[in-house]
Amino acid sequence: MGTVFSTYRCRFIASLHGKSILSEFIRDNHYYVKAGLVKKAKFQKKESKMSRLEELLKGLVIGNSNAEDESTELSKYFLETSQWRTILEDRADFILGPKGSGKSALFTQLVEIGPTLELEQRILLIPVEKPRGNPAFELLGRVGLGEKVNGLIVDEKNLERKLMGIWNLYFLLLTTKELQIRFPNEKNLQRLFRIVEDEKLLPEKVELEEYLALVVDVANKAFVNEALLGKRNQTIIGGLLEGLKWTIDFKRQANDKKNEYYVSIDELLREINATLEEMNLKVWFAIDRLDAAFAEDIQLEQVALRSLVRVRRDFGNLQNFGFKIFFRDDIWDLITYERFPELSHIMEKTQDIKWKKRNLINLIIQRFATDDNLLAEFKTTKKEFSSNKLDQPLVFHHILPAKMKNKKGQKVPTIDWIWDNLIDAKGRITPREVIQLLQYGREAELDRINMRERELDPIFPLISEEAINEVLIDVS
Repeated sequence: MGTVFSTYRCRFIASLHGKSILSEFIRDNHYYVKAGLVKKAKFQKKESKMSRLEELLKGLVIGNSNAEDESTELSKYFLETSQWRTILEDRADFILGPKGSGKSALFTQLVEIGPTLELEQRILLIPVEKPRGNPAFELLGRVGLGEKVNGLIVDEKNLERKLMGIWNLYFLLLTTKELQIRFPNEKNLQRLFRIVEDEKLLPEKVELEEYLALVVDVANKAFVNEALLGKRNQTIIGGLLEGLKWTIDFKRQANDKKNEYYVSIDELLREINATLEEMNLKVWFAIDRLDAAFAEDIQLEQVALRSLVRVRRDFGNLQNFGFKIFFRDDIWDLITYERFPELSHIMEKTQDIKWKKRNLINLIIQRFATDDNLLAEFKTTKKEFSSNKLDQPLVFHHILPAKMKNKKGQKVPTIDWIWDNLIDAKGRITPREVIQLLQYGREAELDRINMRERELDPIFPLISEEAINEVLIDVS
């Protein structure tokens, strides 16, 4: 009867009739030794040695193609481009690009450096949407078309006006919250603080959803038509002024306790702007993920975003407020197709996200430069790896092939091959697709190793031409 060893891999060296033999019997992952044949045995723990190629591939730092999913790591390999400098220099309010072009990466990095902006440039950055999770803007679905509110049918025209009031109140409350935290005793802000507190407009929880839910509820209650009701009879009231602009006003008592007066959101925003000017402070609203917020209602999406653009236009005279709004370019084209006053001025403050080959090279390098295993393998540092002297030879020879065959069978530089195969009909290429190509290529290479389609030596390039070609169809 044999002895079974299921945990350890056993090597048995025996002497039989003066001869050395190795007896190893394998069945169903168990190891048997014939009794009576072994005089002396040496047992060793089973070890599955991973090749250096597999170690480097499995540890290869590529990152996530969605900036929302790698916000904690993004700063390690964030690439500063001309678009980024345009944002920081406040030369663009609307940042436009196709899906995957890096809008969320810019937004995430902008939020990340918010404390630095406040400390060094006196810019108070206020994120208006969450970088991850369900978008807070989904709550705007509560103001849908066709509803009857206080006797007034909410058609598209009225909905746009109503949404402009919602955006204005939302920006007002978020600004008030941040100013109250930082400057609770600022004399010129006390009236603002009192009004907001009296009307119970600051929710107990600080989540953005709570603020937006409160704003939507206030707007629904305030949405009245003065022509129908004939008088203002609510603490918070709204109306279509001169048939053009819908506002939310706050009813206040005069000092004599007898007379009443009304304070509009516009008036409060002007007061804040004047105070910011005196304090040498600016407020920037950072807005992203607008496409995700209205994915289920295309009509509402167009109305809501067009109203946001109009609100930004109305903020034009408030020089201490700024906007950094990240738009998908196809959505931008839809909402600006119907021209409106001062659109040309708005267009001057747009920035298209465009990627050049050298930017893509740097994008790839910055990601690989955070991989400690690679740096150790190449006996270099992150700084040296990222330098112009070492970047291309290391990346496009050791990590990726130096050249690849194009559709004509010609060998071209790999970066040219990537560019030619991922560029779209409009001549654009996105970082998301490049990162996906590298991610999928790494997985395909590991599969090729497991299937013994790839030799373990030489180990360079880590990701072969065969693996990249195999996964191209999954990306493009």
